[in-house]
Amino acid sequence: IDLYEEKLALAQTEMEYYQLQIKPHFFVNCFSLIHAMAQKQEYQRIQEFCVKLSNYVRYLFSQSLSLVPLERELSMVREFLGIQHIRHRVNVQLREEIDGSIQGLAIPPLSLLTFVENSIKHTKSGDCLHLSIRVETFTDHSGEKKIRFLLQDSGGGFSKEALRELERLDPSKMVYRRTHVGIANVRYRLYLGYGEDATLTLRNQGQSAVVEITTPCGQHTERRIYESFDCR
Repeated sequence: IDLYEEKLALAQTEMEYYQLQIKPHFFVNCFSLIHAMAQKQEYQRIQEFCVKLSNYVRYLFSQSLSLVPLERELSMVREFLGIQHIRHRVNVQLREEIDGSIQGLAIPPLSLLTFVENSIKHTKSGDCLHLSIRVETFTDHSGEKKIRFLLQDSGGGFSKEALRELERLDPSKMVYRRTHVGIANVRYRLYLGYGEDATLTLRNQGQSAVVEITTPCGQHTERRIYESFDCR
């Protein structure tokens, strides 16, 4: 039992570390924007921006680091899009399709938000981005019930170089790179939480970038660590 608890604590600590691996320049840019708005005396815009940024930062540093309700993650997606609309005046048309049979679903935090950030990153100021998020249940070839997360945007798709590089990432290792850090982070945290039972697939569909994540229903870190012991 002591060994089990030690291994579980180590895995949870490692997961917390990678969930808190955020980009400092994002906040530097936010402070610069607040300063610019103050110079223009756009005080109402500053208030709206600070409220959204506060909610976003609170979520990043939330103490509930293992799993969060899906609705909370989606709420932070909306807050993030509001921040970007103020920062870059990016117009995003968001469509959400959530399977009504999914009640109380919990997911690793930032699993969806990371890819929304990636979509915004490749959208030019003034452009209109169409973004859809679909969450549904399905049964795989072995008869196991799983959950599928599909994110699709109209930003032109992934480059061939990016897809090749991302396909080479080992999901069981967190390799530091100058690019695609966020995507590698999500892939590794999915491995920490679900092992090889979770998948992350990136592809292009016409002019759209598509991200597909599949996870088992209800299996996460603690259960996976327990099942890794030989109890005979």
